Amino acid sequence: MIVFEYMLLIGLLICAISVNFTRHLLPTVIIYATFGTMLSIIWLLLRAPDLAITEAAVGVGIDTILFLLALTLKSALGFSCFWIIVVTSVVTMLYSMLGGFKAVIW
Repeated sequence: MIVFEYMLLIGLLICAISVNFTRHLLPTVIIYATFGTMLSIIWLLLRAPDLAITEAAVGVGIDTILFLLALTLKSALGFSCFWIIVVTSVVTMLYSMLGGFKAVIW
């Protein structure tokens, strides 16, 4: 088990270093998702399942979808990635606050 934990730690370091040397946004998003996946496994090994689930859902799932959506809309329409992520996040929060989240859960 110790070997697996060290492999995850080395993987995190490789992701953190390699993201600085990527020149394009898509590989950066993929490295970010990989980093989040490894981090959620580490949280699970540290017996913190609540943090592991949160990291997997938010850090890997929602953030990756937002970044990929921003990259797609940037290449298709020429919008700024920053504003795409801000507008999408605000719309998602408003939808959740107005009862949309309740409809999804129940």
